[in-house]
Amino acid sequence: MSNAYPENTPKLLIDFYESDYAFDISTGSGSITTRDVIGLLIFDDSVRHISNALVKRFLKYENTDIKLLTFSIMVSEASKGPNGWESLTPTEQKEKISRIRKLATELSSEVNGTPFDKAISTFIDDKLLDNHYHNGLKYLTRKYLDSSKSENKDLDVEHAFFSLVGYSQAKLPSLLESFANKDMIPDINPILKRKTNPRRLFFIRSLSRYFKKQFGTNLYNITAVISSAVLKEAVTIDDVRSAMK
Repeated sequence: MSNAYPENTPKLLIDFYESDYAFDISTGSGSITTRDVIGLLIFDDSVRHISNALVKRFLKYENTDIKLLTFSIMVSEASKGPNGWESLTPTEQKEKISRIRKLATELSSEVNGTPFDKAISTFIDDKLLDNHYHNGLKYLTRKYLDSSKSENKDLDVEHAFFSLVGYSQAKLPSLLESFANKDMIPDINPILKRKTNPRRLFFIRSLSRYFKKQFGTNLYNITAVISSAVLKEAVTIDDVRSAMK
């Protein structure tokens, strides 16, 4: 273990921090990088004390490094705050879906068979990979193939694999028709129930929801600690409990 790391830093975090999976790029304006997320768990004095407890939960799973990757991406994405869709109320989301379906039907009819159809569909199929992402391609391919053969598929592995390779075969008209299909009902379960201090509320709820989905518990204390560090403002356990109501 390098002297650059604090004593008792979990090996999993160090290995991940030094790997090609810890991207030193942000997922959007205002967000922290995925590498910074792991850096908080290693170096931040206000966060390090919960690192071992969190790592122990990750170690209960196979493909621990992939789980850690999806966690760091989630925190990075949540740190930039809600996008336009995530900022909408349930009623506003339903209205927007209705407008999208109407527009998709019209555009599918207009585009089908035109030069735009082929050009845009070809663009969708292009493999827009750079050397940075090739570093993990063979590894994730092997993990994906192992998962796809298993009765208990690891959806995080499959999501990471398809995100990495940029795989897409669907053509534009068929995509538009899918949007217009009334049987295709998106899940209306917005993260934001109210619009007061949306970035703070969005991050807390996103993180606690993630823990609930992965570990079966909201991890209120760990959520509060990480939220305080990322948002750079005090977030208590009571704040997290209130946000999750």
